[in-house]
Amino acid sequence: MPTMTIISCKIMQDEIIWILENDPAIDEIIVVDNENIGEFVEKLDRTNIIYTTLPLGNISPVCKAEKESKYTVMIYLMELGLHRSPKELKKKVYETVEFLAPYSSGILLFYGLCGNVLGNIEKDFAANALS
Repeated sequence: MPTMTIISCKIMQDEIIWILENDPAIDEIIVVDNENIGEFVEKLDRTNIIYTTLPLGNISPVCKAEKESKYTVMIYLMELGLHRSPKELKKKVYETVEFLAPYSSGILLFYGLCGNVLGNIEKDFAANALS
């Protein structure tokens, strides 16, 4: 089964919670442990959603093994303040996509317009299509 990765600004955490609550196909949820997840995991706890937190360095072996039998959703929350510098936002998001792509069947980005710096991301990554 696939691993769907969600890379998101913290501001979109309620939308992610709604998806996790309402998609019965999800077998496992992994939240990448970083300084941005505190409020998010509190919301997961309040809604009784079962999840695992893992440091970024421990993601690859887990996701490769889980692809065989489970539909996994992996969530990576990024810093809220990145929108202040569109160039930095684009750089950080692209770096995160490149890092997580080998462990993902697909990647969803949860961002607003933010200067429209992510408007060409599909085209920019088309040559490196996720497999």
